[in-house]
Formats: sequence, structure tokens, C-alpha cells
Amino acid sequence: KGWKRGEGTVSTITVTDNDRLVHGVQWTGLFANCVKDGSFLWQNLGDGLRFRASSPSAHGSLLYTTSDDSFYITDESTGKVAVRKPLAMKMEVPSTPLVTGSEIIFGTGDQGLVALDSKTLDRKWQFKTGTSLVFTTPYTHQPFATVATSPVLAGENVYFGASDGCIYGVDRTTGKKVFCYDTGAPVFSSPAISTGTMVICDFGGNVYMFN
Repeated sequence: KGWKRGEGTVSTITVTDNDRLVHGVQWTGLFANCVKDGSFLWQNLGDGLRFRASSPSAHGSLLYTTSDDSFYITDESTGKVAVRKPLAMKMEVPSTPLVTGSEIIFGTGDQGLVALDSKTLDRKWQFKTGTSLVFTTPYTHQPFATVATSPVLAGENVYFGASDGCIYGVDRTTGKKVFCYDTGAPVFSSPAISTGTMVICDFGGNVYMFN
């Protein structure tokens, strides 16, 4: 009851190392509650964070997320924005950033998958997918290339599904394509990878398993 519910949201809840539930509502803001008793801890209704569908990625005391046209690093204990990096891209997608040792990788609403250098936050590479078959990001249209899923790291490759109907694998450091499977339907499901196997679903109701 500590914060007002409003619009629906497709983002999921992130649990931090300090027992905080961090989540949000599209068109409203970013919020934190205590994981043990649900009590309200903080909210951020400004800084551009209200135009956000992505779930934060928690690493230590920091939260990594995207919103509006920017990438954010936020203090996990207070919700205050430490870094805002404008990207001139549409970021209202439910893609949780993947943080590796040297990259921060996430989907965009119009320009495919993007990697920032984790130290400088400069753009390291960009992988442009095909045109979306279905447009789910606010105010997107042809020829926008949307990646609404969260990238997953397996070895040195990053795997993800795209709205153009393809499941991709790209090299983590270069963004070069190493794998592509065309399902023929938009892919809004993030891949699940375990013991050398990847499972992912498409919008046509099909489930795929890859070695």
C-alpha cells in the first residue's frame, strides 16, 4: 500500500542482495519494497524512469536499467540515479540489461541489440535485427527493429529472440552473428539456458530446444 498502482506493466520483479524488491509501473516510476514484509522503501517518479518497461539488473549496490531514450545506473538503496546515458534510441522494451565483465547488453525498441562498454558506457557494438513483424513498443512502426527480450550469456555468445521472428546468437565482444534460426513468428520470450541446452518460445505457440 506504499505506492499507487496505475497502469499495467510487463516488467518483472528484481530481488537485490539487500533483500529489496525493485519493480515498477509503465508511465509511473520505479519502486522498491522489502522482500521480507512488503513494506515500502523508496520510489523514483522522475529522471525519465516513468517511461520504462524493462526490469532492473541488480549488481551489488547498483541497478542497471533502461527507460525512455537512456541507460541508467541507479543506487539500489535510495533509488537515486547515479548515471544517465542518453542513447537516442527507443528504450521502452522489457529487456533486462545483461552485465558481463566488459559489456552491458540490452534490447532496444528500434535498433536491435546494443552493447555498451561497461567502463566508459560508450557504444561498443550494435546488432541490427530485421523489421518487427508485430509492433509492441510504444510509438514504433516500420522499419523499426525491436528486441523486447532479455539477452542471455552462454560461454562467449549472447542469445536472444527478436520481433522479426528470429532467434539469434552473437559474439559477446564483437556483436558478430554466430547463430540464427527463423521461426516465422515474433519472439517475445527470453531464452532459458541450462547444461548446454537452450529453450525458447515464439508468439505462434511453438517451443524450441537447441543444443
